[in-house]
This record gives sequence, C-alpha cells and structure tokens, in this order.
Amino acid sequence: MSKGGHRVLLIGLDGLMPEMVLKFSKEGILPNMGRLIDQGCFSISYPDPPVDTPTNWTCLATGARMGSHGVHGFGTHLPGEPIGRIRRISHSLGPSPASMFQNTPNEVAINWLCQAEYLWEAATKAGKKCIVVDWPGGYPARMEGIQVVDGSGPYCSIQARFLPPHRFTTIEGEEAKGTLKIEFKEAEAWANLPPSGPPPLESTILVSGQYLRGGRERPATPGERAGMADVLIEEPPAEAVMDRWAPTALVGSADLSQVTYHLLLVGEDGKGYDRLLISRSRNASQKLAVLRVGEWSPWLREKMRVRAGYRRLNAYDLPVTHADVDIEFMFKFRLLALSPDGRQVVLYRTSLFNAQRWTSPEGLAEELIDGLFQESQRQGLEGLLGDEVVLEHHPGILGAFWHPGVSNVCLGTPLTVKMLAQRGDWDALFVQIHAPDGINHRLLTYIDPQSSMYRPELAEKVWDEFRAEYSALDGAVGAMMEAGGDEDTVIGLVSDHAAFPVRRQFWPVPALAEAGLVALEENPATGLLRLNPKKCKIFSLGGGFMIHDQARFKEGIVEPKEMEEVAQKAIAALYLLRDPLTGQCPISAALTLNDASLLGQWGGRCPDVLFFLAPGYGLFGPRGEFPKEALAGPIFRDLPEETGLKGQHGGNLPQAVMKEEGFSARAVFIFKGLGVKRGYMRRQACWTVDVVPTLAHLAGLPFPRHCEGRVLTDALEGWPDLGEGSV
Repeated sequence: MSKGGHRVLLIGLDGLMPEMVLKFSKEGILPNMGRLIDQGCFSISYPDPPVDTPTNWTCLATGARMGSHGVHGFGTHLPGEPIGRIRRISHSLGPSPASMFQNTPNEVAINWLCQAEYLWEAATKAGKKCIVVDWPGGYPARMEGIQVVDGSGPYCSIQARFLPPHRFTTIEGEEAKGTLKIEFKEAEAWANLPPSGPPPLESTILVSGQYLRGGRERPATPGERAGMADVLIEEPPAEAVMDRWAPTALVGSADLSQVTYHLLLVGEDGKGYDRLLISRSRNASQKLAVLRVGEWSPWLREKMRVRAGYRRLNAYDLPVTHADVDIEFMFKFRLLALSPDGRQVVLYRTSLFNAQRWTSPEGLAEELIDGLFQESQRQGLEGLLGDEVVLEHHPGILGAFWHPGVSNVCLGTPLTVKMLAQRGDWDALFVQIHAPDGINHRLLTYIDPQSSMYRPELAEKVWDEFRAEYSALDGAVGAMMEAGGDEDTVIGLVSDHAAFPVRRQFWPVPALAEAGLVALEENPATGLLRLNPKKCKIFSLGGGFMIHDQARFKEGIVEPKEMEEVAQKAIAALYLLRDPLTGQCPISAALTLNDASLLGQWGGRCPDVLFFLAPGYGLFGPRGEFPKEALAGPIFRDLPEETGLKGQHGGNLPQAVMKEEGFSARAVFIFKGLGVKRGYMRRQACWTVDVVPTLAHLAGLPFPRHCEGRVLTDALEGWPDLGEGSV
C-alpha cells in the first residue's frame, strides 16, 4: 500500500434491495452484511434517474450527477447526432462481446460515454494503486496504471472461459459418459520415434470450438414454476448468441477451424506403456508435451476461428449479427490414466481460455488464468476450479440468454479478487457482481400480495429463492472482505437501485397520437398502422421524450418557439391517463428537463421531458405495425404471465416506495472504517453520488474532478446524528 491513508474496498451488488437486506439480516442469513452493518453505518441511497445500472454505477464511481457524467441509461443520445442514433451500452457495460473482435459503432463502452473522472483515475494520478473487477465503466481502462478485469474472471466468466473442458478416453460404458471416444492403433509414418519397449501406438484428437458445454440448465417457465417443477435440462442449440446482456458460449463450427493433435503411447521393456506424447504432427521431435500419469502439459496456445455473435440490448427485435473471428486460446492437458497395456487411457483437456480483450493491462489475463490453475493445484483437484460450471438458460427480459449462474459468479468473483489482492500492494479495490438484479426482474411479481399472479404457496417458494441468492451474495461479500480487508480497511457495500413488482401495464401511444405528438400512417401493403417518424414531434428516449425540433435536428419539424408548448402537451397527455381498474394515473411525475435539475438531470444528453411511472406499473405496446382497432384499447392490462419482466426499476422516481409491501427503487450504502460510528442507522437517505466523497474522505484519497456528492459527516464519530428524514 502507498504511504498515507487507508485501503478502501468498495463492493457493489446490482439490484440489492435495502428492504431485503434488513429483512434477511434479521433472519440471520446474511452474517457478513449484518456484521458490516453492526460495525459501521447503514444508509438508504437515492439513485439518479434513470434508475438503472449504467447511470448509477457511474454515479457510484465518480460522485457526479447524471447530467454531469452524461451516461443516460442503456441508450444515450449525443448532441449533434441524428435523433434516431442511440449509443447503446451492453449488459456488463464494456463493449459487447462481438465488438471485442469487430467494430460495432453503436455499441460503446460505458466509460467512452462518461464525461466525469472516476475515483480510481483520480487515485492513480495521486500515485495510488487501484484494482477494478467487473465494475460497469471500468473496462477498458482509460489510463495506464490501473488493473482492470472485465467479467468475474477465469472461474466462470464467458469472456475468459470460452469453451468447456473435455476428457478423451478409450474406456467404454457408464464411465465414458460425457467423454470423447479415442482409439489407438499401431503407429505409422512417424518420424523420430522415441525408443519404446512395446510398439508405439497412435491416435488423434481434435481441439475445436465445435463442442459446447453439455446440457444446460434453465429455470422453470411460469407454468412450470407454478408447480415448482425440477430444473430442466435442454440440449445446446446448434448456434448460440453471445453478448454481455445475454452471454452464451462462443460457438465454432467444424468447417471454420479445428486443430488436430497427434497422440503417441510409448513405454519401457517389460513395464508396458507409461508415457503419452502430444504433437501437432507425426514427428516426435516436434512434441508439445510428454506426460506420465498425473502430469500436466505446459500451457499450449492455438489460434482458431470461431463464430461470435451478439444481440443489441434494445426493447425491439433486432437481428443477430455473427462474426467469424480468430482467437488464440490457451489450455493444458493432463494424463489421468494409462494402463500398461494401453487399453485404458484418459486424457483431460482444460477449458479453452481466451486471454485477449478482457483485462487492462492485457497480460493480466494470462496471470489470472494461470492463477486459477495454481489454486486448483493447491486444492488437489484433478482438473480446474470451475470445470463443473454449466451455463443456465434464462428466459430473459428481452429474450433468452445464457449465464453461468449467480452461485458460480459468487465463487468466481471473490477468487479473482483474492488473486489480484495477493499479487502485490494496492490502495483501492472496486468490485461489482451483477446480482440480485436478475432475480428481481424474473420473480418479484410472484411475492407481491397485490399482484394477479400472487399465490401464497408459490410466494413462499419464491421467497426461498431470494433467500438462497442473497445468502450466496453474502458469502461472496464475506470472501471479498477477507481477501481484501483488514481492520484498518475502509469497506463499502453499495447497490445502484432496487426494484418494484409489475402489476399493470399501459400503452401511451394512443394518448400521444390523440394529442398530435406522434404521427401514425397506414401501410398500404398491409393495411396496418405504423409510426411516421418524419411527422412525429417527440421520440422516446429512456424514461422521457426528445422533442424533434428544427434547431437540433436536420429533419426536425418543431420550431424552437413551440418547444415549451410541445413539452407541456406531452406532460398533460400523460397525466390524463387513468387506469380503468384502479382509477389511478400510471404516472407519478412528468416534468420538463429544466424542472428536473434537483434529480441530477441537465445537459444535452437528457430527454426534454421526463416521466416517472407509478410503482407497480410498466409499459407495453405492439412492436412495429399494429391494427387500427388497437388504438381503441384496451390500453391498460394486467401483467401477462408469459412476460419475462416481473420486476422493474428504470422508470421510477428515486424515492418511490411500496411501503407496506416492502419494495422500493432505492439503493443501499453500508460502510465501515476508522472514525465511522458503529451500528449507526441513518434516518435520512443519501444519494449514490455521496458514496465516492465519503469513502475518499475516510481513505485519504483525492476527490474525482467532477465529484458533486457530499461526505456523510453525520456517520462520523464526533458529529451529531441526523434527525428524522424521509426514510
């Protein structure tokens, strides 16, 4: 550690709900989070709108409001660009995986959009040593001297562990299940054969991207979940799509690339076969490894062509794009069994690891992959840690996707933190796990007593799923605190938002069309209606509307003097909406950008009109064309059972709550350190931008250049407690 100050460890859990943290802590299933609360301060935190991942992980790392850092949700419109061009951010908020190997100009890294300085950048400039693990906006590093890992690391991250391990064996029967069959025969046409008592035997194996991990688990569908059916197994598809919202195994095809390795069994007189040679050709002098039982090869490297794909994160159907890319994989072999007669051979090959484009500096990836191997050896494993990971198939919010599973990420991320922390001195370590956001989106409605899908017997089982996920996350928090903390370390635990269950949905387009704000036209070929963008006065942009004005847009139709009138028309149209079932307006607030400055909204990247959904409401609407009759309604409906989005947060006010049910949009800030009161429960909420200045103050780090938050002085010893607030 550098001289002066204290180390700081900041742990982020995406979607961690303050209500559930307190509930489960009282139940005793969160011992590590509970200990952190007892030893320090607990505060509810308000996120900046839009209440989502990209916006608030940026607030949490810069201390800047959204209007200053400029990252507006999952889609940001840059001033000066056409109104239809939105710079989109993928799930883990680096470039989408396909753009690891090809240019996707509308898919950008979050820190490419960020206009503010990150805490790790300010600290590095001051001579501090910083580590960033899977923090949205961390990768790729914008300056040298920072160790950055994109993803959870080599244990189960798709970026690193592209393809699964394999066993090649001559054994048949039940023991051979899940292995690849090989056969040996007398060696022919080999050059430079080594001396051998028994006649040398040969075989070949393929190393290729054509094999995917075996079966994949997926959660039960809504219908199956009603009976809580067992987890299903489905065979992998012929092709899989990989992106950072929906990572899948990167797939290859046999006609793209495969490498043939030649195997040779040799031995000594009277002792039978005892060695296996691995070579790229039938020339023993070009051998890559000579293995006896239990021995490992060195790391081998092969460049292979595989097919990568991605799907942009968007509410609309977009085509899957594939790219055939060359990737240099690294892997090892281990000889697990070799009988003297050569009839029983078991050869293990590790996963194919990619060491490119997921760490800064680039060479750090190889160190972590080798670190995984070394840790596996220390634990006496036959293979590598993470070999048993099977990708889970999830229905997803915007389409199906593959994921290594939260329980595995909760093992892999702390292992990466441990390996990095043990490499040498460090001053600040930032790490994020993208959970429990997923379970909020998938299951929250099932535990809402006011939902049409609520059934007590099902709700209790879903609550148990939440308990299991929070328990796994608590274990990860404890492991990371152990790996990166001591009694002098400043430790913070934060989230970016929580979530609400969705009860009802509405479609605002008919009301906006009636107000003359969006233009519809009939497609003569189909007789269906569609939007006419050239005549629309407003366009949707992440929780609001951009006005299609002539001053900013070449094709704009709204004169500058009409902008305020258009804005007020949009606000009025939203406020006039009423749910016929409840009599409630589904909009909590609608306001102009000028009136939203108290919420951190300003600048050319924000919508001109912002609106916030009432808790329990979501949006729906036809995609593309729709029949004229749809305009007549109904424009409100109960949440359909088949939808993947059963919890949401991005469209709500930061302070929105369902107090009786125990849900909110609010985030968590728990922290401890020298000088912090113990067991202090703040009675007023802070903002996500207050995390950086508070931790920087405690650790003696410089504030980032654009930091706008405040130090929570009431949590410090010697300062008075705050009075009652809005919490």
